[in-house]
Amino acid sequence: MAPSEEERKLFPRWSAYGLINGSNPTQTRRSPQNVVQGPEETPTSIPSPVFKPVSVVPVEELPAQTTHAPVPQYPGSGTILNGYCETPAYTILDGPTALWVPVVGCISSKSDCCPTSTAGSGAAPTGNQNPEGKNPAGNGEAFPISSFPAQGTLTGCPADYHTVDKTACCPSSYWLWTSNFGGQIPCYSALNAEMTPPPMPDTLAQDTSGSTTAATASAKPTSAIVNIAYAMQYPMVPRQDQPALKKPAKIGIGVGVGSAAVIIGVLLWFLIRKFTSHRGVKSRLRDASVSQRFGEGIDTSYVAHHAAPSPTPREMAHRAYEGTKYSQASTQATGARY
Repeated sequence: MAPSEEERKLFPRWSAYGLINGSNPTQTRRSPQNVVQGPEETPTSIPSPVFKPVSVVPVEELPAQTTHAPVPQYPGSGTILNGYCETPAYTILDGPTALWVPVVGCISSKSDCCPTSTAGSGAAPTGNQNPEGKNPAGNGEAFPISSFPAQGTLTGCPADYHTVDKTACCPSSYWLWTSNFGGQIPCYSALNAEMTPPPMPDTLAQDTSGSTTAATASAKPTSAIVNIAYAMQYPMVPRQDQPALKKPAKIGIGVGVGSAAVIIGVLLWFLIRKFTSHRGVKSRLRDASVSQRFGEGIDTSYVAHHAAPSPTPREMAHRAYEGTKYSQASTQATGARY
């Protein structure tokens, strides 16, 4: 089978429908032609693996592997499935049956596709699993573990991964498998078409079975999964939700708000009382003055009961009577006309 056709069959759905932390970006990394789009929500059912027999051949009979340019170490942000990391590659995962499965991203032969440097095989346990990171049914291959276990747990998913169950990072449109597989509960995604698995090197079969000959290794059943691609699950630090206010804090807030409302109410009452009292005093003063002046029918004002002061001689010199100035008091009787 031509490599291009095999890659087309193996390529997982996430590349055509790239969910980033649960959201659909405006652009995808690869054309969605002939690729089934992944679901936006967790699938209600998990596909059953389809097994096909795989041949075990001497390693010297296999064609030389294609070399790839190394991928820069993941810096802690951005995408992690770059270059050949996004293409599924077969690896062996041991169990009651040594399974030959396609894996995307971090595997022992693609250590530069891992978020941290790795040391050997055996994934970090997830959930209630074997703390040694090995499948208890066998002593074969598993997902690699981080050289720095503290760094093996991410604080946030890469840009081309999304959060599953709030504690795991899986490639976009990948979801968590139902059981322990390869030392952990891996991520999975159904392929668009079954693929033809490549032969398994006898060295892998020997290492898996613990035998020294390919004949002994072939005695252990070896099958290949051809309809599902897997990926290593990256544990993630659970997001800490903001705790709700405790009861004493709620009581304190209620008391504070109530006290502030009482103080504001008292201030408003004093302001209104002062304003109304001032208006009442002015009204009473005005009413008392009017009743004092006119209550007995007599004007008690100053003007009504005080005569005008007598004019000074200077003022008299400048007075005029009917247009004629005079400087002395008139000696004629009042009302006489000349």
